[in-house]
Amino acid sequence: MSSRIRVFMNRHAVALVIFILAFALRLGLFLLIQPWHQDAAEHQIIVDDAVSYHRLGVNLLEAGVYSNAEGPPYARHMYRTPMYPFFLTAVYSVFGIKAYAAVLVQMIMSAGMCVVLYRLGIMLFDPVAARIAALLLAVDHSQIVYANQLLSETLFTCLFLLGIYWFFSFLLKQRIRYLIYAGFYLGFSVLCRPVALYYIVIAAAVLLIWFRDQVKTALTGTALYTAVLLLSLAPWLARNCALSGGGVFVSEMEGVALSWYTESIRERLYGSDGPAQAPEQESGEAPDEENMKQAGRVRLLPVLARESLEYTGKVLLFFIMPAGGENVYARMLQVEQRQWDRDHFIEKPMQLLSDALHGMPLRQWAVIVFSTGWMVFINAAVLAGVRYGLRSEDRRIIQVLSVIILYFALVTGAAFAARFRIPVMPYLVLLAGAGLSGRYKNGTRPLSREAPAD
Repeated sequence: MSSRIRVFMNRHAVALVIFILAFALRLGLFLLIQPWHQDAAEHQIIVDDAVSYHRLGVNLLEAGVYSNAEGPPYARHMYRTPMYPFFLTAVYSVFGIKAYAAVLVQMIMSAGMCVVLYRLGIMLFDPVAARIAALLLAVDHSQIVYANQLLSETLFTCLFLLGIYWFFSFLLKQRIRYLIYAGFYLGFSVLCRPVALYYIVIAAAVLLIWFRDQVKTALTGTALYTAVLLLSLAPWLARNCALSGGGVFVSEMEGVALSWYTESIRERLYGSDGPAQAPEQESGEAPDEENMKQAGRVRLLPVLARESLEYTGKVLLFFIMPAGGENVYARMLQVEQRQWDRDHFIEKPMQLLSDALHGMPLRQWAVIVFSTGWMVFINAAVLAGVRYGLRSEDRRIIQVLSVIILYFALVTGAAFAARFRIPVMPYLVLLAGAGLSGRYKNGTRPLSREAPAD
């Protein structure tokens, strides 16, 4: 073994072990599914949303058009953002149209993400906290499962994590190129899943508060970060503007819970057809506009209170929602797919849980119990890290990580699906690593932090 290789191995031994462990676990599930067989691919990989992603990737490769159509004529597609379909096209162009090839690349990406988290943990906390966080992410069952699916979760989580890595690098070292990297990675994340679009507001607030004593740095950093984000989104926006005649980012923002929340309020006030379809008065005359406004005002506060309570409940459950009942897990366990009544879960949780769990196979029970127990453990460690970290020199870092977690919980939590928790897991396990590492064992003063590498 040459001296260069020996030095490399010594310097990066922990990172290599983390990568190998994470990849081995993901590869184990891959070998269990055997997606290189056509039947397994059609029943385990290319299903649900993956059908659309796969078709977009194939059409880009074979016809050179971004379309979800099964054949010509190819109607231009504006619903799904382009990053993940372009990723599939790149993989298919190299390995052929094989879904399992894309899954293998995702597995490498997912394992590499654990190494990125390890480096981020060293930057923000210390090597012990970093190792614990990376280990927790490596063995997290949701990361393992979704790395083996033809879905955008793994790519999105990786891109967003890289953006956060460079964002913190800028906060701690104030080098402009780090902020440029962060802006581009945020833009790529938005082009992968639009749920990241509103994060720019959070990031701008963090920059302004973090550098409140350096007004020039705060303002120029916010302007630059925003400009780089817009630059990365410009080609997609220009394309959609040419197709639609207006500035449309996507044709429908499905999965963003805040829009779902307001739509739910509208339906509670006026019914599913909206205010224009309000029922006529007993006299047979249509109600005048003023009466309709008054009726809306009378009902608005109780409806807002009710919906806000349900929304808050679903956001809190976001942190412990078991993953074992989702379609992906059901397919892998070869059990019946059960649908949760998400709209009324807060009203009658015990009845709906009983209905959902009745007759459930033992193996699915085991996965749900394990999934719930895992999240309870992670969140308990997170609370320990936050509790002591907020009273220490780490408090600003703890606050930023907490805001990132809260952002995803608010915009996707009410969707009531464990799948939307996947992008949050790196930041949850990072705080859990700080809580479990003994970093705050003396109460408030943390161990020394390593300086971030250039």
